Amino acid sequence: MPETVVEADFVNLRGVHRLAGAILVQAIEDIRCGSGRRREDAIRWVTDSNEDQFSFVFCCRILGRDPEEVRRFLVRQRIPDWLFSARLAEVDTAST
Repeated sequence: MPETVVEADFVNLRGVHRLAGAILVQAIEDIRCGSGRRREDAIRWVTDSNEDQFSFVFCCRILGRDPEEVRRFLVRQRIPDWLFSARLAEVDTAST
């Protein structure tokens, strides 16, 4: 019986990894190619420091990625820096 529980947990964890990866990829695509609200929501999600389940930080960490490095990667991908800078300023202002 314990082997079955461990195997089931492993399968569920793989599923969580796949879901986290799919969410992260969709957000990156929405930032790169999306427009309007879809792009704004993706930028808001990526710049949010929330660590709740399936937040940007959670998805990065479950995939073994540093959230700050992923953010830097997005900026290097010619996504205008001002998109992130403006959103990060909003987050800093709201938290104080």
